[in-house]
Amino acid sequence: MMHYSKEDWRNYTLDFIESNERESMEEHLYECDHCLALYMESIDEQHENLPMINDDSFTNEVMTQINFETLQPNENIKTNSLKRTIIHYIIATAATIIFMVSGLFQYIFTATSNFEKSSKHNESSISQQIVNKSVDTSKKDGGSKHE
Repeated sequence: MMHYSKEDWRNYTLDFIESNERESMEEHLYECDHCLALYMESIDEQHENLPMINDDSFTNEVMTQINFETLQPNENIKTNSLKRTIIHYIIATAATIIFMVSGLFQYIFTATSNFEKSSKHNESSISQQIVNKSVDTSKKDGGSKHE
């Protein structure tokens, strides 16, 4: 396994390395404990060279840069929800009235009643109908040779 030098990790922490090499070094850190230790030492050494941040000024600066969103009051959300519900009910009512006027419901009811009547006339099961048809065709052909 190839190991990176301490100087390589120092350059990595100072961001002097190109992006493709950085990615390979990052992948290497997942696999190599020795290089991870060198990297941690490099970070500790660089910690002394970093500028000190005044916590209050840094926090205030970040907070001023954040664009806050204004939230809508719950009343607007409730009225929009109520309007949407009423519109859905109106559409459903209109569709029902149109179907009633056009006779669609009447057609559905007559079709189902006709289907029920036809199924009552033909009460034998489908398997019985298949057996009957096969018996009828065998009688037309003169029956089975084994009779």
